[in-house]
Amino acid sequence: MSDEQAPASSAASLVPLFAAVSADSLNSLQREVVARSHPGPAWVSGAPGTGKTTVALHRARHLASRLPPVAGGHGGSPPGEAAGDRPVLLATFSKQLAADLRDRLLELAGPAVAGRVDVVNIDALAWRVARAAEPGVARNWLGEAQALDMWRSLLAETTGAGATQAGWDPQFLLEEWTQVVLGYAITSRLEYLRVRRAGRPRRLNRSERASLWELFAEYSRRLAAANLWTFRQLTAHAARLEMARAARAGARYAHAVVDEAQALSPTQWMLLRALAAPGPDDLFLVADLSQRAYGIPVSLASLGIDIEGRSTRLTVSYRPEPQRM
Repeated sequence: MSDEQAPASSAASLVPLFAAVSADSLNSLQREVVARSHPGPAWVSGAPGTGKTTVALHRARHLASRLPPVAGGHGGSPPGEAAGDRPVLLATFSKQLAADLRDRLLELAGPAVAGRVDVVNIDALAWRVARAAEPGVARNWLGEAQALDMWRSLLAETTGAGATQAGWDPQFLLEEWTQVVLGYAITSRLEYLRVRRAGRPRRLNRSERASLWELFAEYSRRLAAANLWTFRQLTAHAARLEMARAARAGARYAHAVVDEAQALSPTQWMLLRALAAPGPDDLFLVADLSQRAYGIPVSLASLGIDIEGRSTRLTVSYRPEPQRM
């Protein structure tokens, strides 16, 4: 399965309208944000229409244009494969938005500079990492309806384990497993007992968490036996693989620009942190917090992404106000 064939992000419906800011009409704050150097990660936020995506594109061009020439003078790597001559990552959450960004960057920067930037959506990026680390491994993809059916079957078989007595709902269990266990790449009972579940609809005491962990462990065993995967599973797996690879060989990218960052989960942040080498101008994160798509608030600092003192809010909107009747 290629990056293009990989299942699209479920958040694709959140693709925003781009702000009407041309390549030559950045305002003074936007120009400053694009060119500013940082000792570490930087965060840019703004309401819809303030030109956040345009800033992300200009930032990617700015970083790529400052790179040293490619040895031998050849162009970029083959599409879809990150290498030493494409050290800038431009990532977002959906396949459609990534395609739009790729086209706009080529128009903005030209083929020479755009060829130094790897533009990809986060699901395809996770697939690429897993495929590179485990070539030839085939995976069957698990849809939400099938996942719910598997939870119903598991609950029906675990009456003696306290599952039905606790009143667990299959939809709740699927979301808890997806958002908390996979979302934070939890691999042990102790980690699940300690994790913060901010934003989840039901509080759980220690006994309930312990009971749930047994269900999650059995559910995971059944998926593994059937070689069934969700993209959240794959991202958690890819994050662990990439952290191990980066510890051995260093990070793949010198710089990463992330558009629509509010849509990413903790595990996706773990993957991005492993992909970009910590250092000056390593992560440039663009977000609209009014459009947060993920259910659990994310503490970036806890994931090794410290943006303290390096946040900017865009305030000038270029989106026409709706006419009043």
